[in-house]
Amino acid sequence: MGKAETAAVFDEKVDRKSLIALKGRRVDGTCEWLVQHPQYQEWLADTNHSLLWISGGPGKGKTMLAIYITEMLQQVVAADGALLYYFCSGRDKNRNTALTIMRGILHQWIDLQPHLAKDIKHSFEGTETTKYTNSSFVSLWMVFLTLLQQSTSSQVVCVLDGLDECEKESLGQLLDAIGVSLSKSGEKTRPRLKLIILSRPQPAILESKLGQYKQIHLDTSDKQISQDVKRYIFAKVAELASEQKFSKEMVAKVQQTLLAGADGTFLWVGFVANELQGRSWSKINEVLRQVPKGLSGIYQRLLQQIADKEALIPILQWVVLAARPLTLEELTTAAGIKMAGTLPATQVTKNRLECGGLLVKIEGNVVNLIHESAREFFQSDQVNIKGINMFHMGQHTHRTLMQTCLAHIERGYGNAGGIHKMSGPDPFLSYASQYWPLHFHHAIHVLDTPTEFSRPFFRVDSSIRVEWWKVYWEKDKNGGSPPAFTLLHLAAYFGNVPWAKLLISKHARLISRKDNYGRTPLSWAVNQGHREMVELLLDHGASVNFKDRSMLTALHIAVTGQHRDVVSVLLEHGARLEAKAEHGNTDTPLMRAILVNSREMTQDLLEHGARVDNLPALLGIASLRGPTDPMDERVNELLGLQEQVFLARFKRSSRFVDLVMKGLGLSFRFPLVLKLMSLYLKFVVLNRWDSLSVLQELVQEHKTDELREWAKLYHNFFLGLVVARSPKRLKAMGDLSTQILQKVAPKDLQALLAITVFTGMDTKLTALRHGWREGDAITATAISNWAAIACERDTLEFFHFGIREFLSDFDSCVRKGNREENVLRMALLMTGHFAMIDKQESEPIKYLSRVIAEFFEGYIDSSYEVELFGDVNQACANELFVISKSRDSARLRLFLTSIFLFTQQAHEEGQDRFLNIPPAACLILCQENATDHQWLIGEAIPEEIGALIAKEPPGSLQKRACKTFVECLIIGKKYDLTLPRGAPRQRVEQHLQSLPGVGHVMNRILDS
Repeated sequence: MGKAETAAVFDEKVDRKSLIALKGRRVDGTCEWLVQHPQYQEWLADTNHSLLWISGGPGKGKTMLAIYITEMLQQVVAADGALLYYFCSGRDKNRNTALTIMRGILHQWIDLQPHLAKDIKHSFEGTETTKYTNSSFVSLWMVFLTLLQQSTSSQVVCVLDGLDECEKESLGQLLDAIGVSLSKSGEKTRPRLKLIILSRPQPAILESKLGQYKQIHLDTSDKQISQDVKRYIFAKVAELASEQKFSKEMVAKVQQTLLAGADGTFLWVGFVANELQGRSWSKINEVLRQVPKGLSGIYQRLLQQIADKEALIPILQWVVLAARPLTLEELTTAAGIKMAGTLPATQVTKNRLECGGLLVKIEGNVVNLIHESAREFFQSDQVNIKGINMFHMGQHTHRTLMQTCLAHIERGYGNAGGIHKMSGPDPFLSYASQYWPLHFHHAIHVLDTPTEFSRPFFRVDSSIRVEWWKVYWEKDKNGGSPPAFTLLHLAAYFGNVPWAKLLISKHARLISRKDNYGRTPLSWAVNQGHREMVELLLDHGASVNFKDRSMLTALHIAVTGQHRDVVSVLLEHGARLEAKAEHGNTDTPLMRAILVNSREMTQDLLEHGARVDNLPALLGIASLRGPTDPMDERVNELLGLQEQVFLARFKRSSRFVDLVMKGLGLSFRFPLVLKLMSLYLKFVVLNRWDSLSVLQELVQEHKTDELREWAKLYHNFFLGLVVARSPKRLKAMGDLSTQILQKVAPKDLQALLAITVFTGMDTKLTALRHGWREGDAITATAISNWAAIACERDTLEFFHFGIREFLSDFDSCVRKGNREENVLRMALLMTGHFAMIDKQESEPIKYLSRVIAEFFEGYIDSSYEVELFGDVNQACANELFVISKSRDSARLRLFLTSIFLFTQQAHEEGQDRFLNIPPAACLILCQENATDHQWLIGEAIPEEIGALIAKEPPGSLQKRACKTFVECLIIGKKYDLTLPRGAPRQRVEQHLQSLPGVGHVMNRILDS
């Protein structure tokens, strides 16, 4: 991959120059104190300190510090290391995910060291593989680790700014990956990975994940920050003086005023400097006399200057308290703004926002506050002063917002069809659906509970809440069947303790109620990491050792979610340390702590008495340290056993799969067994939470050898179905897989898609190998259904995992010259999406066409090209032979449509190869026995190709297709297989009438 290819692959540019242009250049002398700070110096010099966290509140100049650090490190690292950096943006939420951060880092790295591209090329071969890699954080992190392993640099330094802007789940994923990587790197590891992270101290996850590392607190670095602010003031005043010709006395006065009011924040200085720009000295004097101190004073003044305050409040409360920035359309709807005469409602909103002056900005179509500090100001007592106290926003404001959200939800989901009918005319429904719980949480203490809880939404059997929950469950990236929640389940899920207390006081029995996953409210409170809610439920009698349908106790769930504070609460309440989940002895809480590589939780469990005496025999190791050994050594030893623990679980799961497949095998003799086993499989997978954890691990960690080993167990069963030619059983298994994939939880779906598709492709190939076309068609339909589910549930990259493994095997056959196998595999690919075309499933069709086109284009100009495309032509001739024999015009249409679809996804050379297939296949048939194929070559192919050409837009591809059409006519003419006059020829002429000269050429060939 070159630079251009790298940009296309990662599609995430990190532009420090643009950021400098936006923020302004650093003032000389500022930020320099940081590189002299003892913590920074230790981080820079000491190989044992891999991460430095620089934290500080708003307006402290963190991004400018980040820019300066990268400039300084460039000089230090450039000689034999690699410096990589990424700046999150409050202006662009799309940049603030673990995925985009990794794309940006990888983009820089390959740009900096292009020779490393060869080591990751396999992760970016073809559009779909690239999409798979780019859409998976795990895949991108593995690419990062591969580059780290292959790099010859002495150190790789990453500077990440603004991680507090990241969405919580995404941030946790990134910090966990960093933590695991740093914990595994030793002193002698080359290259050393070192990081500097700059952020606010909040959210709390930053402290919990980064608190163990070296840290510089900007909020306690008053002296250094004040000096930087002073330099910044002098620079700003110098700019004003040069523009407006200040005297020395004027300069001194402006400097003195700014120094007195800045309160250690750059933002305040920027506000005032902007207000002074372009004014006369008398006006500047007036501003200086009135300018308030600190950011709060600036905000107070801006509010006091607003003429129509009441008109702005309904809009501003959403700008301040919304969980995410709203679009103009959303904001207008939420605030209830109506048209004013002919003026659109959105323009009315815009006009009112302009009254807010510098407080609000509109970027594109999104409305936001000028700075995060303004959000804090509106919720503080500093706005509670005469004349502007109506702008104070707190619990009562959240109550208003909650009521607005619920009103939209009750209208939107109150009709049959719910959101599908209402989402069009209500641009606010999506926000209301996702974020009303947040406003409810903040408003709970000021609610009029009898009134609020009598709403339709809160009724016990509310159909509105059921419909909303389906949508919320999917939007919260859960997928699968939404749990059948009681109101207490819902309160526990959201961690709303006051609401839970109200519910328990009236309906105590709800504490032990189970949903369709077999989970109580406690299970979900633990799952979400809500410590206070967990304490409440336990104090009111919730069973701490209750198991859900996956045999998981609350302690299993807490450890898996890495909620250490919840683990502590559960242990204090007597959680069973040796409880076993679905994987038996390899699935205790301690085993899960080892698998998630949590040093803290492993230590907590050991200190509470978790046993390890049975581990040596279980994991096949000699012995382990005991309670008398130092705790650090015991923890390190256990964390080093991750691979052995996983292997033990894999073996156990493999035995289970083997038993299931043997049970299914009995269905050949006892048909009732198939029904019973189908019910059992649904029970195993559905309505259980993350029930396929081992399979998930195999897919996420790309453990293809183990996946293939597991797939063999399925293959043997499906081979039996093919050999027995049992269409009913094969269809039943395909339908069962489809039903499970439609309803299964998201992580299980990802895992199942990978192995199901790989097994499905293998079964289709087996059917072709045995000449069982009905079985081939049944399997193709199932694969088509799975592709549709993958597209619908946004998991196409995991569907591609299975396709990619099939293509990997095909590639091995090509390189070994196994031509008979190549012909079979080619037939599979050529007919693989007949069912998709038949159902007109556009996204799966486009996906598979692109994958196949890219696969074959990869061999053009290689030593394998001639042989491979010869096999392609033979496979297509075999398919046309069957079509000719049965005169199956519908199948011929599907076949030729497939070729045109491949052609549309190919480059010019690939287009030529694909469009050469029909004439080449016709020639093979004619050379064997031309007289058998009058209908196919003389009539059907000209008509179908003519129809496809007519649908093609004018251009080079249409011209190439015309050439294919003519070549087929010439071959037919040579073997006396000509298109008859009359109706057949007239139909073809009708297709070609919009193509000047083609019909004439056809008649010349046929009549010569």
